Amino acid sequence: MASVKIILRSRANKKGEHPLILQIIKDRKKTIHSLGHAILKADWDAKAGRVKRSHPNHARLNNFLLKKLSEANDALLELQIQKKDTTVKAIKNTIVQERSNLFLAQAETYLNQLKKAGKYNRHN
Repeated sequence: MASVKIILRSRANKKGEHPLILQIIKDRKKTIHSLGHAILKADWDAKAGRVKRSHPNHARLNNFLLKKLSEANDALLELQIQKKDTTVKAIKNTIVQERSNLFLAQAETYLNQLKKAGKYNRHN
């Protein structure tokens, strides 16, 4: 059984803030995925896994964290329903895949527009 949770990374960045990460654990192996936000250690409630009220954007950040956590749990449940025995990396790829597919789809659309416009040098 795999578990997904949001934690505060122990190492701080240059500003002294700690990044928020999504941690996936299965069979005592773990992987992490950065959520793109960082906060001060004093603004993090480790027990509840939430941002404290002392942070100026605590409500929005907590909503964002809940959304990411629910998306990860949905993807994990979907893999368990399909009864696929997967690795931690496969679970992470399932959760994170949306971002990479967007770029490829956008690039393909752009290349098709260049081809239709007859701009073959730019297309190549």
